[in-house]
Amino acid sequence: MFEQYAIGRNNNYHKFEKPWWQTFIMFIGMFAALIVYVIYESIVKCKARKTDIIINNDKTADNDQIHNPDTKDVETLRSKLKTVFILAIPACCDLLSTGISNVALLWIQASAWNMLRGAMVVFSAIFHALILKRKYYGYMWFGVAVVTIALVVVGASAACSTGIANEDASEGKVIIAILLMIGSQVIRAAQVVLEDYLLHDIHASPIYMVGIEGMWGCIITLAVAMPIVQFAASGSEEGNGIHEDTLDTLYMLVDQPILIGLSLVYIVVILFFNTTAMFVTNITNAVMRTIIESMRTLCIWIVQVILYYSLEGTDYGNHHPSIGESWSKWSFMQLSGFLLLFTGMLIYNSIWKLPFVYYEKLDEKKPEEEFKVSDTSNKPPLVIEKEL
Repeated sequence: MFEQYAIGRNNNYHKFEKPWWQTFIMFIGMFAALIVYVIYESIVKCKARKTDIIINNDKTADNDQIHNPDTKDVETLRSKLKTVFILAIPACCDLLSTGISNVALLWIQASAWNMLRGAMVVFSAIFHALILKRKYYGYMWFGVAVVTIALVVVGASAACSTGIANEDASEGKVIIAILLMIGSQVIRAAQVVLEDYLLHDIHASPIYMVGIEGMWGCIITLAVAMPIVQFAASGSEEGNGIHEDTLDTLYMLVDQPILIGLSLVYIVVILFFNTTAMFVTNITNAVMRTIIESMRTLCIWIVQVILYYSLEGTDYGNHHPSIGESWSKWSFMQLSGFLLLFTGMLIYNSIWKLPFVYYEKLDEKKPEEEFKVSDTSNKPPLVIEKEL
């Protein structure tokens, strides 16, 4: 989306470099999860009514259930209202971390950007151990150490290779992008801790929480974030991540319908990603999802390389030279960083068990201690890792 050109305000023809617009439509995709939730709840309630009829016919229903059918509904409503207001806090963290990481995407390729998101593992582990006093075993810290090394390798390859930087991105901008990514993952890790602390006693559907956080994200983005970037550094160039003219965005969307199409596709993908992630976790387990999420990073890189060489020499490729990623001598360094990152995830989740290392018994390990690569919550289905 960032590589598309269109005519904006004052007939200015330029790239659609709108990180805060992308953040906004991400929240729309999350908000749309409430549609899935409503459909799912309707099906569940329909089945529940049939069950109640059978119970009442058999005269085995609980007296409280028969004479006070609304008691449970009132308690559920209170719990949902509490969840609605509490989720405004992590939504603020989500807005900040996603917006900053989208700004970083202006200057580095999607593959390196996606790998650097693994920094959340490191900060999340530290915050959980220090703030929530969560017990971490030796193999977990070893996995975190391997991930840290992987991030250093990936960051170094991004800084050294012009192939990993986007077009017109200087080495200084690439370094800034790396620092922004690390900062965004610190905020994201803080969001994990906040959600863990604030929502530990709340029992609500994960897809419902995704939708509510998306609702708050849309509201806060429209009411706070977009007005700030609209007037911040208004004299500076559009597309630097600090200033973003919303009116210019609308002009460009009207001028190039493909941008509207891409925005709609992005919203659908976010919705599909969040929904399917919940079902994958329920059908298999969170460990399997960890492996699948790790493979996503590799798939993004492969697609980037295929795009570059399939478009090379074509009119479209010449007009959009930043699409895709070329293979360079530094790509081997990036590949080794990915392998280390994947290895660290396997070790952390005790999928790859190291010899002579103590592993807790299955019933000794708390479910919430299981790490998910792309989750910003310790609850498996709450996928707020939406940037794709």
